[in-house]
Amino acid sequence: MVIVFFLVIYVTIQCLSPWITALMMNYISHKEDYESYYGYMLFGVILILQVVKSLCETHLGYNFTKFGINITNNLTLLIFTKSLKYQSIAEKTFTESDIINYSQVDAERLVSTGFQLSAVLTAPPQIIIGLVMMYYYIGISFLAGIGVMLVTIILTYITSKRSYKYNK
Repeated sequence: MVIVFFLVIYVTIQCLSPWITALMMNYISHKEDYESYYGYMLFGVILILQVVKSLCETHLGYNFTKFGINITNNLTLLIFTKSLKYQSIAEKTFTESDIINYSQVDAERLVSTGFQLSAVLTAPPQIIIGLVMMYYYIGISFLAGIGVMLVTIILTYITSKRSYKYNK
């Protein structure tokens, strides 16, 4: 539950940064319309938000890495327990060294699952808020940029499929 709290704070700060930057740019271009403390206040807000964002990012990275390592350790334990328990019953398709090698190679993939899970959880709100902000700042013309991104995604998918097929 704590991870969700830090995840919400992290995404919120990431989405607030462009708006605060826009306020700072407006202040810089129209200094005479604002009091001098307003610029210091904006600077302080940016500084505090970046520190909190950095702390949240570090905490999330730690927890998701710990999650990936726990998955790896539990899966390795299950594999070794099963291989030791049913060693005499099962036919010898794989030796113990093969099992150790497979589990260690896959362990790195499982550790990186934590980082991938973090990206999967934070991407949808960031995309939605980013689209709303683009509509707010540039209007309906943001759809042209989305069209270009979709065409790029499709072309990248087709290219990677062909590359995989030819490198096989």
